[in-house]
Amino acid sequence: MKEPLTVTMVSHACIRIAGRFGSLLCDPWFLNEPIYNFTTWKFPAAVIPPHEVVAGLDYLFITHSHEDHFHLPSLDLISRDVTVLLPEYEGHPGLRAQHIERVCRALGFHRIRKLRPWQTFALRDGVRLTVLPPDANRAHDWENAGFVIEDEECKLININDNIGDEEHFARIARRFGGFDFGLVQTTGVSMYPGRFRMTESQMREEARRRQFNPVFQQQMIEALELKYLAPFAGDFGWLDEHYFHCNWANRTTPAIFEQWFNDNYAAKGVELVMMLPSDTWSMATGHVQHHPPIEWDRHLDEVRKLQHRFRHKIERIRDWINDSNQAGLEARTRVYTAHISKWITQDYINFAACFEIRIEGTDKLDEFSFFLEANPQNGFTIEWERPAAIDQTLYLPAAVWAAILEGKLMWNIAQWSGECEQHLPFRPDIARFWAWLEHYIDLGNRVPQALVEEALHPQLVGMAERIRPRLGVFLNEHERDLSAGAP
Repeated sequence: MKEPLTVTMVSHACIRIAGRFGSLLCDPWFLNEPIYNFTTWKFPAAVIPPHEVVAGLDYLFITHSHEDHFHLPSLDLISRDVTVLLPEYEGHPGLRAQHIERVCRALGFHRIRKLRPWQTFALRDGVRLTVLPPDANRAHDWENAGFVIEDEECKLININDNIGDEEHFARIARRFGGFDFGLVQTTGVSMYPGRFRMTESQMREEARRRQFNPVFQQQMIEALELKYLAPFAGDFGWLDEHYFHCNWANRTTPAIFEQWFNDNYAAKGVELVMMLPSDTWSMATGHVQHHPPIEWDRHLDEVRKLQHRFRHKIERIRDWINDSNQAGLEARTRVYTAHISKWITQDYINFAACFEIRIEGTDKLDEFSFFLEANPQNGFTIEWERPAAIDQTLYLPAAVWAAILEGKLMWNIAQWSGECEQHLPFRPDIARFWAWLEHYIDLGNRVPQALVEEALHPQLVGMAERIRPRLGVFLNEHERDLSAGAP
């Protein structure tokens, strides 16, 4: 009897798929370690021991370089002999499109296969994997991918964060027909309103007004004739008390997705599979629940329990960041911003906006500002004179900025560590500027554990100082035991 295709929900977008072809792991972030400059955790937490997640892997697939899909401390536990399947972003040649491969090779992964858009790769025993490229209309977040796995008994699609329009899903449908099982993003996460300066009452009102708008989930359901739909990758949590309010301000819950689905599709032949970490699914068994259910209307109580569980790690991360060198911060910033200005790309700037970066210290006399400007005519510049109009101010604690200058934290995700203030009415160009900065302000580097572009932080000498997968990871004894046996 052939082994049925079985999906295991590991955590967030990390899934393990096993069958007669062997086993494949997608988008590793399976450690209970925070991302986004060590501010943002998973809730619910991962429960499968890391050495079990990586045991006997045959294939690894990474959809894109965002830290919640490409987590270096998790990736470091995977055997370097695994076959790594990476999408080739053919429409956008350049270092950004090769970032994942560069990091993987620096870590020692050597069996790397680059797959072109729509290319089919033969897994073992007649099972096929086809890469789904990003929607051609994605102007900024084009670095993304999904995949289809086909065997005799099950056809699976993982669309992940690879959001498309109606034509994109229609093209998938024309090529593959219907699907037995589909994975799609539950809901995203936003820095608004939780990382903006406003009163708590204003923040709660803005969070209340937030609308759940599942446009691409609806397009996927209606175009692809799904039998089962599993929403995932929306399990964000904030454990440090300074950020705790983001648990209600910055995310929705799976219960909202479930209610929307039941209102619109429950009677239309699609079955919703609400998977939690360690749950499994196959055509033969259906959904097998291993994780206790979560009462989402009381989930903040459960987040508090997780906060207590990881309190020592939270404190060590906070102390590590606060221990960054703040001496001569403005002078060092002028040198650093001049260096970035020299090396940064001027591509893909089809927007106009201006941000102030305000560094806040304990002494007002030590505070200072500089300004990021971009427009199609002049490209991107860093200025020290206040311009006439500023869209937003990002307030960063001096310790956080000092950690960025040292290479502990990334500038591209600094908005999660600071607070924004909106000065002019919001417009799409503001969001486009933030998206552009996330890819380019660190010269293409995306995660603090791998600074592969040597023009960033020239004080770090040699690849050994740049590839540091355990940076910011503070394991307790219990976690070390769980990781035993991993490479």
